Amino acid sequence: MLTHSFKHGGEPVFQNAADYLILLLLIPIIALARSACERTGAKIFISSEAAQKLAKNKGSLRLTLRKFEESFWKCAYYSCSALYGILFISWEPFVRNPFDRYPNEIPSKVYWFYMVSMAFYIWMTICLVWDVRKKD
Repeated sequence: MLTHSFKHGGEPVFQNAADYLILLLLIPIIALARSACERTGAKIFISSEAAQKLAKNKGSLRLTLRKFEESFWKCAYYSCSALYGILFISWEPFVRNPFDRYPNEIPSKVYWFYMVSMAFYIWMTICLVWDVRKKD
């Protein structure tokens, strides 16, 4: 089983900068996935009854479409993330007995789960600039 070692202070021990490079490469992949999900979300929304009701007012249709695209993307990401966690991470031995190996070793499945999550949140922070503002 592949693992990543950590010092007791929680600081990662990296032999090289490959992990950081991979994190930087994950961000554009997540951007492409978002674009694909938003296009799919737009096709789904345009074919819905709600879009037909909003078709009279083009401004509100465009705004609602953008909000739906963003929500569809987040739903797709969180669904895939939860599914991965349930299928692959929940069966790891450290879930049943966390102090057996923790904090010295983290399995690769968990490490990459967090790397992808970090790339997602970095991308979502970048997207705050052009995302539709919401009241909440």
